[in-house]
Amino acid sequence: MSDLIEHAIRELDLCGQAEEDPGYAACLVAAVAAFASWGHSGESAQVARQQLALLLDWQTLSPLTDNPEEWEDRSEMSGYPIWQNVRNSRAMSEDGGCTYWLVEPEQLDENGHRVMHQAGVHVWPAPAVPACCAGTGMADYAAVPCPDPECPVPTAG
Repeated sequence: MSDLIEHAIRELDLCGQAEEDPGYAACLVAAVAAFASWGHSGESAQVARQQLALLLDWQTLSPLTDNPEEWEDRSEMSGYPIWQNVRNSRAMSEDGGCTYWLVEPEQLDENGHRVMHQAGVHVWPAPAVPACCAGTGMADYAAVPCPDPECPVPTAG
């Protein structure tokens, strides 16, 4: 038995978890044993712990894409055009995945604008909406370039 597994058993005993819920404690020990079975070095263990934490939190390990297979149309349910990502249910889009925002927790910039993302590229919120952008859907973010070459609104990528 590895030192890590012995550590897990000892700590679960000392905190009372093994006695309170033996099945749950056994599940945790099994997870530690699975992790220990790989024989990680210090650095690979750190990477594996980070990836495991992301996976256990339903996070992705690579950027979301605009691949239509990654986005489920929720328009009928919501009554307006909206898509939800199948890899990260926190990601919502109004344009089929070209741009998206994350809910839970909603990400806001220092000005209170929703932070938008574009197929793995961060899209910075616009500080204000110039007249050239009015009516283009760019009130909170610069998801698409404004047709005006003098437009001060930053655009993605």
